[in-house]
Amino acid sequence: MGAEGINEAQIYAARVLTAVLRSKYGIDDSNCVTHGLVSVNPANRLMGYHTDWVSEFPFEALGLSNKYDAELVAISRLGFGYDQAYVNAAGGKWPGLERANATLQQTAEKNGFSLEKEKQLLSRVFGRIYSMQRSLER
Repeated sequence: MGAEGINEAQIYAARVLTAVLRSKYGIDDSNCVTHGLVSVNPANRLMGYHTDWVSEFPFEALGLSNKYDAELVAISRLGFGYDQAYVNAAGGKWPGLERANATLQQTAEKNGFSLEKEKQLLSRVFGRIYSMQRSLER
């Protein structure tokens, strides 16, 4: 899905709805993202379980900061990976993806681990959080 399919009335409605919801529920700008930027598959530890709006979402038109510049924390803090299909859905790598990769590499080096070892450790952390969440849902 790309921005070319959106008309001005949709932009206006989305901008108003976003402002109302952010105001009513105290939602920070950083938490207004698209599925494609946060959707993960816990089974295979890859980004892009959903790829809608992995690129070209009109954040600024909705009064939001450009999330394509923001680091993808599922990669940098939880060690998720991504495949070529995810990159292809976005039309190539973007600044936030590159930033997440660099942060993860720096963290691994700082901790004295290989990138793969750092990802394994982060995977365990995510696994514990995910298990706790699932048990609370039952």
